[in-house]
Amino acid sequence: MKERNSAILHRLSSIAKKQALSTTTRRWTTGGLLVGFVAVFFIPAMGLAVAGTAVAIWGWVAGGVVAIGGLIGNALGANKQNRTLHKEKAK
Repeated sequence: MKERNSAILHRLSSIAKKQALSTTTRRWTTGGLLVGFVAVFFIPAMGLAVAGTAVAIWGWVAGGVVAIGGLIGNALGANKQNRTLHKEKAK
């Protein structure tokens, strides 16, 4: 059973990776999301011990950082893809 679950997880991860990296826009969006997730780890954790509301605020900030990272990555990827298409049309 464990080998079957491992095979399923491996298959799903390869499909997800293929989808995330299939176009320039998706690559940039995925990169932006990863940068957002990494940035969340650098948010100081000291505020979490101050009060229970700090946890909620931190969650909203972390979600905002990830969302903004994805939007920036998407915009960069779309712009790069559009420039490439325009260059190909100009030839």
